[in-house]
Amino acid sequence: MQAQANNPSLLKGVTTCKIFPDGAKFLQIFLAHEWKAQIEVLNLSHLKIKKISSLNGMINLQQANFSHNLIEKIENLDCCSNIEELNLEKNKITKIEGLDNLFYLKKLELGKNKISVIENLSHLESLNQLSLEDNQIETISGFPNFKNLMELYIGNNYIENVKEIKHLSELPKLIILDITGNPFTKETNYRIFILFYMKKLKVLDGISIEASEAQLARETFTGRLSDEVLETRLGGVSATEVRALDLSNCKLRDFDDMFTGQKFPHLRELNLGNNLFQSLRCIGNIPHLRLLNMTGNKIESLIIPNTNILENKRGLNGLQVR
Repeated sequence: MQAQANNPSLLKGVTTCKIFPDGAKFLQIFLAHEWKAQIEVLNLSHLKIKKISSLNGMINLQQANFSHNLIEKIENLDCCSNIEELNLEKNKITKIEGLDNLFYLKKLELGKNKISVIENLSHLESLNQLSLEDNQIETISGFPNFKNLMELYIGNNYIENVKEIKHLSELPKLIILDITGNPFTKETNYRIFILFYMKKLKVLDGISIEASEAQLARETFTGRLSDEVLETRLGGVSATEVRALDLSNCKLRDFDDMFTGQKFPHLRELNLGNNLFQSLRCIGNIPHLRLLNMTGNKIESLIIPNTNILENKRGLNGLQVR
């Protein structure tokens, strides 16, 4: 390769180039030649590179590999607007930036860096694979609504709450998700929780999704009082301050103690009409509750094992059940 660099005419027709570690000193000579406009694939991995530079003229570059280097900042890529695949894994990058002009990017690998915030990606409308594993990400709030993203790898980060996954539920084409190694994956039901909110997934954490697992997710979480439903019905009022709550026509089902004094300490009126309740097991001890509407459900009994709703709710002034 070094011999060819001293005679650029020998490189006519070359479209792929890899610089090996023992050719690191040759890198600047290589990047200075005019023939680099014909390069489509560039591999500069494992070279201890500290900065991306000297890419001017690589107007036809489609694949670039800068992995396993010492790069701290994503920069100087604007001249390579035709890049479709970019690998920056295992560097020292702390911020996602410098990708403004890469509108054709389809595959972006940023794993094994020091990234803590997912940002500056929303313009990458062609992206179909994104790798962010082994970083320092704590939240995926504000994740871009990529229309073409099919694969997302975000394992071994610092995400603690499984509910963060809801930020990915609107991705229309996502079928492969790897989120292993995050703190919340220690929870027993994290897989079926994800499957309930992301029904189009085909592979989760490297394991194909079986029909039985998808069915279990539906049976476990359908009818629960979700944060989204509650937030909509509260209208901005805190659950700890609300006095009257209308949750009629929400398709809610029986779950123990969905409503308790701890969650709703000042609640006085509760409308649960036209849902799917068959008992009153959803009602815990709400000390200030005065009016409870359960009309339009399929209540079979007011008695819960070891509990009598009428004894437990002595403060009720009204109980409507039909």
